[in-house]
Amino acid sequence: MAAAARPVETTPAVDFMIESAHAYQDNLIIVPTGPLTNLAAAMQKILKSSTSLVTLP
Repeated sequence: MAAAARPVETTPAVDFMIESAHAYQDNLIIVPTGPLTNLAAAMQKILKSSTSLVTLP
């Protein structure tokens, strides 16, 4: 088996999504292709420190 091209990610997916949301703000598009568990957990974590949430239909 060939060696991995890059190291294993150590940041949990939920934290990565939150960091990406802060870094890219309006330029971030999330295209989920499976269960929405990580997205739901990220939203719960963000909402604990937020006063509002805006979503698009």
